[in-house]
Amino acid sequence: MKKLIAISVLFALLAGFAFAEASVGGNLKISTDLIGGNEDDQWAGPLKMWDAYTNISWSGDNAGGMMRLHAFGSTSRIDWTPDAFVFWWWRPIEQLRLQLGKNPDGDWGHAQITGWGFNAEAQGGIYIDQYRGIGNLAVVARTAAWAPGFNSSGMTVSINPVPGFNFNIGIPYAYNSTGELGDVYGNSYLHLDYTFEDIGTLKLAAQLVNEAKPDIHAAFYVMAIDNIGLEVGFAYGLESEVIEVGAGFRFSDGGDLTFKLRAGAVLADNYGVIGVGILPSYRTEAFTFFFNAGFGMDLEKDDDNIDWFVNPYISVPANSGRFYLGFKLSDNEGGGINWSLPIGWNVYF
Repeated sequence: MKKLIAISVLFALLAGFAFAEASVGGNLKISTDLIGGNEDDQWAGPLKMWDAYTNISWSGDNAGGMMRLHAFGSTSRIDWTPDAFVFWWWRPIEQLRLQLGKNPDGDWGHAQITGWGFNAEAQGGIYIDQYRGIGNLAVVARTAAWAPGFNSSGMTVSINPVPGFNFNIGIPYAYNSTGELGDVYGNSYLHLDYTFEDIGTLKLAAQLVNEAKPDIHAAFYVMAIDNIGLEVGFAYGLESEVIEVGAGFRFSDGGDLTFKLRAGAVLADNYGVIGVGILPSYRTEAFTFFFNAGFGMDLEKDDDNIDWFVNPYISVPANSGRFYLGFKLSDNEGGGINWSLPIGWNVYF
């Protein structure tokens, strides 16, 4: 009977693939620092290729999936790091969705304003990207309080009993052939959200084993105010006793002007960090201008306790991509001022 059920499920998945519509797409982000320097030296940067990937995706009436071949690196070292992802989803009934594999973009992340979409495609080359290691303290404006979602290799189960309510479980696989039950399944991810019509969405999440970081998250995204987006988040660590709070704000005049702000704080015994970032932008007929700036502060330090950065840049539509030109100026915890003039081109297909 078990074999019959397994064969039936496999047949349903294969049938879904056979009748699915497939599409291919991808992205390549190329950038370099034309010139840069600090108090002691000046340089010309290497050519960097960020987030080169090709997607093959398919979907039918009740099944679909995606495969991605992904690489990033620098031509100065020829150290491209390839990776491959694949996941397959199946919705046998409207109220249930199953997924196997790994979704590299993640499922059920809480940040609607403060996350990747804050700077979007400028990250990695033109934008001063604290998330990828350039900043130490200011990064909490992006990461504090927000549940990251589930992007591990594993299985996800989504149950939608009534419109507006979703209950989700992410169950990881063991990474090294076998693993202790508690270590593997203890890292399962639980998530639920409920949308209040015309008001906003409440999101809750928990990771069962997460001793170093917060393991309980709550967030609310407000969508009831015209031209304004607002989100607030809170997280607490049962083991670490770390408290995190975060907030995001977005305003658009409905035309060319947009203003974004994000802020976060991490508080624990003998430790406290806050971070703030702003991103006003204005679109003209020829390009869009962004003024990216922010700072981070260690509340427990008396000296060298501040990160800050100023990073204006422009984005110019260019056929199947975008051309970027910017300026970076930053200081990480008193480590000295660094500056550069980056240029980049994002290509899409």
